[in-house]
Amino acid sequence: SISVAAILVMHLLTVGASFGLRTGTAERIFVFVLLYGAGVDYSLLLISRYRELLDTAAPHDAVVKSLDATFPAIAASAGTDAAGLLMLCFAKFGIFRTTGPAVAMALVVAMLAAVTLVPALLAIVGPRLFWPGGQIGQIGRRRLWPRVARLVTARPALVLGIAIAILAAPVARGVRLTWVYDTLASIKADEYDAARGAEMAKRHWSVGEVAPATFLIRADGPITADKWKDLSRRLTKSLGDVEGVRDVRSLTAPLGQGPASVAAAALGIAGDRVRAEYLSSETSNHKAMRLVAVLDYAPLTLEAMDTVKRTQQAAKSVLARSDVRAEVHISGATAEMIDIREVTQRDFYVVAALALGVIFIILLALLRDVILATFMVLSTVLSYLATLGISYWFFVALRGAAGLDWKVEVFLFVVMVAVGVDYNIFLAARFSQEARRCSPPEAIRRAIIYTGPVISSCGVIMAATLGSLMAGDLTLLQQLGFALALGMLIDTFISRPLLLPAFATLTRRTGRHNTRNP
Repeated sequence: SISVAAILVMHLLTVGASFGLRTGTAERIFVFVLLYGAGVDYSLLLISRYRELLDTAAPHDAVVKSLDATFPAIAASAGTDAAGLLMLCFAKFGIFRTTGPAVAMALVVAMLAAVTLVPALLAIVGPRLFWPGGQIGQIGRRRLWPRVARLVTARPALVLGIAIAILAAPVARGVRLTWVYDTLASIKADEYDAARGAEMAKRHWSVGEVAPATFLIRADGPITADKWKDLSRRLTKSLGDVEGVRDVRSLTAPLGQGPASVAAAALGIAGDRVRAEYLSSETSNHKAMRLVAVLDYAPLTLEAMDTVKRTQQAAKSVLARSDVRAEVHISGATAEMIDIREVTQRDFYVVAALALGVIFIILLALLRDVILATFMVLSTVLSYLATLGISYWFFVALRGAAGLDWKVEVFLFVVMVAVGVDYNIFLAARFSQEARRCSPPEAIRRAIIYTGPVISSCGVIMAATLGSLMAGDLTLLQQLGFALALGMLIDTFISRPLLLPAFATLTRRTGRHNTRNP
């Protein structure tokens, strides 16, 4: 069923390209993997309830009742997934903006397949679906989840404290991380030409020569060549004094900061060529001048980015003390990555706030309980931070990476908050259903027993599908696959069976039916 949905989604993405929805190979891989993970989750929830109802109902009636019982949870889960991912549309960075709608569309199609094609096939195949295993009496033979349910409902404060203690250290690490922006370093030099060429260049020139930072000083109006020379001397001296700058080439130091006699000779021999290289093309009064700063660090590294920011401040200080009214602009690979860092950091906070807000509203509509909905969102954020912390330890401490790829932050957050809250919704929806017939602690105990096997299966399947991204060569895919798989497992085996039911037991909250069972 989900394979049929996947084929349909791939065709829809092709059609969407005609309407401006551009998705590259990496985005399509992400869409495909997430579609399978979420689609199988929705289907398993329905099939497990069907299997459970076969104890007391005829096969066709079991299909109807299972769809009726699980549709609200499946629809709410798909809604939170799609709504959370659609918040990427508010990002400024292109890959975020196009991935959000593509994944949201895929999840909606997966949900539709799970509530139409899956139950139709269930009605056709019937109990034969579970051959050669038996389908009757499965609940009575469970051992693990009844024990977990008894522990959580009998000692909720202890369980809640232990779960928070387990997550505390990774969460503390996850709130302060080093992000890596050097995309070239993430591919293997022995397999790809660009990385191989960069390595060869480093053997013959300093690392900063590969992609120096170019400064453009643009005046408000025309300035004579003599004034530009005076400004060039001061800027060359100031930029050269910045820690991390290896050399500066400019109008007054065309060959770098060597002896003054060398610069004078260069100007005397090839003065016109030098002026054409460093001054704008006006014949007498020029409007712009450029300088080139060679750094001690490889382009795109954090050290290079910090150095460029310091040189920018140094150039602005020189201009502030001069009588020339001008602006400083920087170009080059490192300068461009600085702009991307500023844009994506802004994107993260905007997307995070919007995603949390829309998911909270959906949970509130489903559960009609502000406190329970708030805790569900907060527990998912804790899982996200813990996942970041453990992933950082794994890749930095164990594998020697400089840090996590910067794109992991946004993609991991949106997927974990949107998709990760699915399991809490599955469990909380069962809380609400069971609370119609019994007290809150008993409703929570029964919900854990009934949903434990299926949600655990969903989590493992989702972790396996998302973890398949680790098979890619790109460091981004490897780190994102590891983090997503880990996050799903944390949600599945800590947040969902321990944090949420322990909190619900302590506060006696089961969603919309709280008032019926005080």
